[in-house]
Amino acid sequence: MKSIMFLFCIFSLLCGKMLIAEERSDFEKSLSIENVDGVFLTGGVEIFNKTSFHTKQILPSNSYGYVLGDLNVGYKYKFFEVMLGGVAAGLTYDSTRGLAYNYVGYYPGWNLNQEPTRDNTSNIFIHNAFIKFDNDMINVKLGRFQQEDDDWFDSYAEGANIVFKFAKYWHIKLFGSTTVALVGNGWLTDFSTVYSTYGIVNAEAGFKNDTAKFDIYVYYGYREYVAPGFNLNLNFGTKDFIAYNTKITAIFPIHPASIVDIGNYYFNGFKDPTGFTSSILVRQDIDFFDTYKVALAIYKNIGNANARIGLFGNPIGIDIWDNSVYTTGASLNASVAPDALSVLLFTEARWDNLAKWVKSLSVGIDGRYTTAPSADEYSLKLLVDWGITDTIKLGVIINYYTHFMYSSAWDNEGVVSGNHILDRSYLMTNIAYNF
Repeated sequence: MKSIMFLFCIFSLLCGKMLIAEERSDFEKSLSIENVDGVFLTGGVEIFNKTSFHTKQILPSNSYGYVLGDLNVGYKYKFFEVMLGGVAAGLTYDSTRGLAYNYVGYYPGWNLNQEPTRDNTSNIFIHNAFIKFDNDMINVKLGRFQQEDDDWFDSYAEGANIVFKFAKYWHIKLFGSTTVALVGNGWLTDFSTVYSTYGIVNAEAGFKNDTAKFDIYVYYGYREYVAPGFNLNLNFGTKDFIAYNTKITAIFPIHPASIVDIGNYYFNGFKDPTGFTSSILVRQDIDFFDTYKVALAIYKNIGNANARIGLFGNPIGIDIWDNSVYTTGASLNASVAPDALSVLLFTEARWDNLAKWVKSLSVGIDGRYTTAPSADEYSLKLLVDWGITDTIKLGVIINYYTHFMYSSAWDNEGVVSGNHILDRSYLMTNIAYNF
């Protein structure tokens, strides 16, 4: 199996384009398809590494790395498209000496019929296998595909996404998925029902023009939650001078008592998720001269709103998985913890075609302060994205990150007691080549 995976990655590297995956550019979104009819190939290789600076703590900060490759073949004719593609990855380094399968290869079986361990990882699987039809009136995608542009679901789905477009600015969307999978940004998790025991259904109605976007929606998981919500985006100004974007997103999951029996929900050691809960995001972005950006956001959880909903599509705009593999949720940070309040600052400067080997460059400093009954966290990041050529990209994140733990429930084994100050600081790099 390892030799097959290695050959797959090398083949992708020789014929493909490398991609960069980090908080601001998802793995699949960097794949491009020419707007021409006929057979096409897309693919890439990503070399990812996370190096933690303080590994000897009561709950260690872990380091690991992987090589991930994918290859897709498709056919496009006018409004019709079909694609089939596979993905493979293997660990190159694991400071935990056995727990990094939570990141790469985690697989409890499609129907949760096995105990996931490092010995039964799923390192190769089909992640794209879909049929798509898209015209001015309807967009239909069926099969395995990445569900994009949703606030609360931004991962690989196995199901259907249907969008009806009418009256120029309006749409109705129906989406359903039996399973969830993760590919890229440090993860490779095969399709399973571990966080969608009976599947997920989503219905949405919305309006969009040049200045406003408004959606109302509801997510439903049988015996797990019903979660109505809305999203509002307002745009003002001009890109060449000053542009403003205001975003308000809120969701109100209601979890029945049966979710406690189902299990597999996060932060169960902190707060019962049943009853009314909510997650609310308010964010203001300001763009100067289409080059510089500054944004301020506030994110508030009421109750354990992220017990099941929002795990793979949180709208905050940050990496919510950068804690330790030894903690709850295998690396979830406190921003999605029960009753957490987060204040976030985003900055970015971006340029194009600065030099021969600088096709694009963006540099930013982001800050986060989170306070919750379970923990307080401080995070200050330097982010660099360097497009060396049209096909080679490099991403670097340096994060000074402190976690003040207030509860032993962060430890999955229940052997930690008392409060602890933990240094989660790390260096994260991606180098990518894609076609």
